[in-house]
Amino acid sequence: MEDRKRRLSPTTSTIFILCLVYILSISTANAAIAEADTSSSLSTYIIQLNYPSISLRFTASLTTLSVTRTVRNVGPANSRYKSVIDPIVGLDSIVVSPRDLVFTKANQTASYRVDFARKATSATPYGQGAITWVSAQHSVRTPVSVEFQ
Repeated sequence: MEDRKRRLSPTTSTIFILCLVYILSISTANAAIAEADTSSSLSTYIIQLNYPSISLRFTASLTTLSVTRTVRNVGPANSRYKSVIDPIVGLDSIVVSPRDLVFTKANQTASYRVDFARKATSATPYGQGAITWVSAQHSVRTPVSVEFQ
C-alpha cells in the first residue's frame, strides 16, 4: 500500500503559515494584555503597540500613563485634524499632544501622545471614551477603554 501525503502548493502553504502566524500573534498579545501588570515592562510595551484603539489598566499605585500612536493621512494633502476628547469617568485628565495633526502630503505619517491621569478613587472599575480626530472631510475615532484596579 502506497503511503500518500497530501501536499499544499507553495502559495497555499505560504498563505496558511502567514495566517497562522497572525492568529498566534493576536492571541499572544491579547493574553499578555489580559495577564500583564501595567507597571511591568511587557505591559508598557503592549500599550505602546500602534493599535487603532487604546486599552489601559491602572493599578492602585499607578496615577499616570502615556501612550504614543502614529497615524497616516488617508485624506488629501494639506489636511488638518483637530483632536476632540470624550471624557472618561475615573480620569482626572486626558491631554493630547499635539492637539492638531497637520499633514502636508497624502500618505504622510504623524505621531501624537496621550497622557492619562487617574482620579484618586474611581466610582467605577471601568471607563470608556474616545479621541476623535476631525478634519473638514473626515473623522477618525480612537476608542479608549480603562480598567481601574
